[in-house]
Order: sequence, then structure tokens, then C-alpha cells
Amino acid sequence: MTATFPAGLSCGLTLKNSQMKYFLHFFFFVAMAFQAGAQTLFSLSPQTVTAEKPADFFTMYSYATFENLSGTDLNMRWVRTLAAPQPLNGHGIEWGEWSITLQDPTAWHNPATDLDSADFVLAAIPEESNNKFIMQFYPANEPGHLIVKYKVFVIDNPSESVEITFDYTASVVSATASEVMMEQLILSSNPANTAVAVSNPFELPGTLTITNSTGKQFLTKKLEGKDSLEIPTGTWPAGTYQVLFQSTGKVYVTRLVVMH
Repeated sequence: MTATFPAGLSCGLTLKNSQMKYFLHFFFFVAMAFQAGAQTLFSLSPQTVTAEKPADFFTMYSYATFENLSGTDLNMRWVRTLAAPQPLNGHGIEWGEWSITLQDPTAWHNPATDLDSADFVLAAIPEESNNKFIMQFYPANEPGHLIVKYKVFVIDNPSESVEITFDYTASVVSATASEVMMEQLILSSNPANTAVAVSNPFELPGTLTITNSTGKQFLTKKLEGKDSLEIPTGTWPAGTYQVLFQSTGKVYVTRLVVMH
């Protein structure tokens, strides 16, 4: 038995049953491949993040941004699929003096060096402060190369997944004082006891946000360009806090330690 397609569709091509089955299977798998590659519930971009700074920078900070396409809150999970630290002088220790922290839309994981996975919620309409997947790398004056990969997926629908790669290089070239100033907020004193002064060294204003290691916000305030703000910390629990400053599409971050 043969099947003949109209000339306008196949130029008079005649196919046998076995050939028909082959073409049907071929188009089926092509369609499935397009469906598998399509994200319908969320997106995360970019999927490869690279950064290179001198090893004496305090931290390298990079992120990807979530978009919730589902219209409802999503229960999510991230799993680390690869960690390849290559400190130049690790002295036999895998990470050497290096460390990383990770922030998802629910919590800040500090440290995240040995953390393999965590669950979080991606809100239906996430705010700018909780729509990012952020990794910070602390090179501790140690040159080298670091690659870390994470798979991020919907818990109830694991096929909805994205893999993101953070690729950092800590170079042997020292940072100048002016470069460091351009990359960091100024905290005085740090560690803090009863108060800390935060200075914005940039010309433009921005929003200052301070969160603890579980992602709880302790302060959100606008900070004008070239301005300073004194923040009482006497009632804050002792520990490490993330200080985030967002201005004109750029993000600057550092750590604050509170000790009593």
C-alpha cells in the first residue's frame, strides 16, 4: 500500500508504509524536542554568568533574573550539579580560602560552599528585591578559577528546569584603590556593635537593603548620591548581614558583621 501526497504539498512524492512511519516518528520527536526546550512556567536569564576581578577584591557578585510565567506562586528547588574550584595555591584544600554565598528569592545562604540544594518560592509577581538568583564569590586574595553550576526547577514539574553556570576568575593583578571604591559601599565600622555608617560613594541615588542570613529584611531605605546613613544595630542579633545597594540597573553588595 502506498500514499500519494498532493503535488502542491509534496511534488507528487509517493511513500510506502514504512517510510510514512519513519517520517511520522521523525516529526513527533522534533515536536517533542521543541516542547521539552520550551519554558512555560518560568524563565531564568542569563544562563551563563561570567566575572573577572583581581583576587584582592572583597567579593565578586553576579546574578540571573527570574520571570514567573505561570501567574501563580511556584514551589522551586535548586540543586548544585557542579563545583570546580581551582585556587592557585589551595594547599591541598579543595576550596582553599575561598567561599561563596547564594541568594534565591526566599533566603540568603551564607555560606553556600558546602550547600547542595535548597527550596524556595517564586512569587507570582516577584518584586525586584526577590526575583534574582545571586552568587557571591569571596576570593580572599587567592587567584584562580571557579565554575559552579546549578539546576533550578519546579518541584511539582521537574521538566520545567534551567541550568545556570557561574564562571569566576580571580586574577593575579591587584586592584587599585579607585577600583575598589567603585565596587564597594563604605561601611564604618565593620564589624559593628551599636551602629554602622553606610556611605554611598556613587553620584546617583539608590535603594539600600540589609538582610540577615535567612533573607529577613532589617532595613530598606533610599540613599542619595554621595550621602551617608547611620543605622542603629544595637538591637540586631549578632551575625552576618548582606548589604545590597541598587541604583540605575546596577547592584552593589557587601557584608556587614554585627557583634555584641
